[in-house]
Order: sequence, then structure tokens, then C-alpha cells
Amino acid sequence: MYNSYTMHSVGAMIRTQIYLTEAEQRGLRALARHTGLSQSELIRQAIDRLLSEQQEPDRSALLQQARGLWSTREDLPNFAMLRRELDHAEPDAA
Repeated sequence: MYNSYTMHSVGAMIRTQIYLTEAEQRGLRALARHTGLSQSELIRQAIDRLLSEQQEPDRSALLQQARGLWSTREDLPNFAMLRRELDHAEPDAA
């Protein structure tokens, strides 16, 4: 009966128990009344939030977000021209 929950965001849920202080329980109960959400849903949301904060950022997603970030800046040098100049520069004599 307890392992048959299936309506959460990822799939079937597993029943577990936690210990709360009296103050935590009172606060959780009050928040549940205020929001209309169950205590279990509030706990799941808090766990989901904590897990997402602790995950390593997806490097490729961050790079995609940064793409074109400076495309409208006019104070930057022409990097293609600088690269060509460096490619054609004579190496320093050692």
C-alpha cells in the first residue's frame, strides 16, 4: 500500500520516515495548512530544491547560455585579426 504512490515528478515513490524536532513539526504543519500542500509534498519539494542546489552545473548548458554574451560589445578587439597577426608573427629568436 505505501509503495504504490506514482504521481510524483519522477515516478514511483518509496515510503520513508524522518525524525523532526517539535519546532520543525509545528512549522511544517503550519506551512502545510497555509499552502494547502501535504507535509509530505513540502518535504519532497525541500529535498528536490536541496538536491538541485548541490548538483554540479552542466558545463555545456552554461556555455550555451553564455554564447553571444558579448556579441553587441564594440569595445573589444577583432579577435580574428589578432589571431591572424599572431599566426604570421615570426617566432622570437632564443
